[in-house]
Amino acid sequence: MKLSVKILKTLWVCYFIIVFSILFLIALCLSWIAIILGRPMPFIYSLRATFVRILFFLTAIRTNILSDNLQTLNQEALIICPNHSSWLDILLIIAICPKPVCFLGKQEIAKVPLFGWLFKHSDVPVERGSQRAARQLLENAYLKIRQGCHLVIFPEGTVSGNATKLLAFKQGAFKLSIDKQVAIVPLILADAWNVWPYEHFFSGRPGRVRIKILKQIEANEIDSSSALRTEVRNLMQKELLMLFN
Repeated sequence: MKLSVKILKTLWVCYFIIVFSILFLIALCLSWIAIILGRPMPFIYSLRATFVRILFFLTAIRTNILSDNLQTLNQEALIICPNHSSWLDILLIIAICPKPVCFLGKQEIAKVPLFGWLFKHSDVPVERGSQRAARQLLENAYLKIRQGCHLVIFPEGTVSGNATKLLAFKQGAFKLSIDKQVAIVPLILADAWNVWPYEHFFSGRPGRVRIKILKQIEANEIDSSSALRTEVRNLMQKELLMLFN
């Protein structure tokens, strides 16, 4: 029985990769044409969201929004802080957001053939190094917000191997929030790890992912970036434990 389940999961992952690759190449070609023709970036983001929703439909991934705060993501651009434990996390956020959304990601992603080209045009590469590079990163990230995009920053800074226990949060998202007075929305991807855990690539399967959008936190309500970081982590950790108990 266990062997048959493992085989089925492996087959599903292979199917997901094939569908993803086909849709990605189509989206890449259309994005390239749009950029050459000078189409605005919101068109590129809309194309990306459409691609992800089709992917989820074809691979039987469903989302279940548990809160009434979805309208928050349809208002002014803000910083979204989700937990990160699954291969699906980025795709899930793209799928549920009604407005353009971009991601803070490692500089190395920009070097990946084809995918890197699209990443450089639509998201914010993180170049680690000097304080000058850090300041420039914050400015690049804030520019995306001013252009009307939600900015997604995974506050753990890496992928957690635990569905219910958050890692320590990095400071970047909260420093940007305080310095530029941008609101933060914590986001809980409750079942993504169960559907496709990051540490077990061939253990993916179809399924429904519960997503909870927490209440928006205004930057002017908190005294410092450290206090904001603690507040957001405590809220997210509490919600995670409640969802799994």
